Amino acid sequence: MSETAGHINGWKSIWSKSTVLDDIKLSGEEDFAEVFMELKAFTDPNYHGGYPSLSRFNAFVDQFNIFLRELSFSTDPEYQPKSFFDVGCSTGPYLYYLSTLNPEFRLGGMDYSEAYVEVARRYVQNAVELYSAEARDLKTDIKYDCVFSRSIFQYFDDLAYGEEVITRMIEKADHSVGIFDVHDLAKKEAFLNYRRSVVENYDEKYKDTQHLFYPKSMFIDIAERYDCDVKFAHCALPNYWNAAYTYDVYFYKR
Repeated sequence: MSETAGHINGWKSIWSKSTVLDDIKLSGEEDFAEVFMELKAFTDPNYHGGYPSLSRFNAFVDQFNIFLRELSFSTDPEYQPKSFFDVGCSTGPYLYYLSTLNPEFRLGGMDYSEAYVEVARRYVQNAVELYSAEARDLKTDIKYDCVFSRSIFQYFDDLAYGEEVITRMIEKADHSVGIFDVHDLAKKEAFLNYRRSVVENYDEKYKDTQHLFYPKSMFIDIAERYDCDVKFAHCALPNYWNAAYTYDVYFYKR
């Protein structure tokens, strides 16, 4: 259960900017959608400041609402989660969304980049905990109904690291865990062929920032080991080119 380690170091150099607060182009007069999209867009490698067109806002919100529906699934029809923790929260767009959706939600998050967390603290001021750390150093003393991550597992060095993070997420969750945008090992070659077809010298350009791919069997094994039910789902973001090569995973504690 291992792949070549070391590519995460290339990503870390990208995430280690000393400060980003001054680059956020928000005056305080923007509406919810504008703030969300600025926080969401900030970590895009092509970001140059200033929120982009809001045309994709509804797509992102619709996708996240599907995540919330799946995370909330329960045999108890009256069950409604009231606390959420985001592993790899970046600048906090989804925590910001949750805090706006219901100010009574208990929220928390972590990210490798202290600079991104600094931004998240500004816009998610009611968080119970919001800190910078390696994903494997996720603190599990404070529990949340739902613990989730989005688009971070492909950046880990190897599957052992990913498994360690998953087990800590399960330990931190009282009800469910969601891991979104997992790169599918069964579709690795198709992904690489596509990237090589659209990016000149892809292998050379991205040799220090390659993605990690996961077999679904790994999640099934973890679910059995930790007495969870597990569900796989397709990416819920329309027209997302990467959707063909990824899947979402949900764990439900029994």
